[in-house]
Amino acid sequence: MTDKQNLDNPQAFPRTDDSIYAGEAGMTLRDYYAGHALAAIITRASKTSGTGNLFASASYEYADAMLAERAKK
Repeated sequence: MTDKQNLDNPQAFPRTDDSIYAGEAGMTLRDYYAGHALAAIITRASKTSGTGNLFASASYEYADAMLAERAKK
């Protein structure tokens, strides 16, 4: 996925104008999905089954698949 801030990857928790964080973009839906995927991967993995980079990469692959599926709807 090249454009991380497009309509297929909206903000996970959009800010309102009256929020104290109104000027900050916040987390994207892709990041939110990847975080949940990472938690599941780590829960199922043994301490020797992979590296942090491998887990992070797999998490974003799952997130991209979820965004692609979401875009079909």
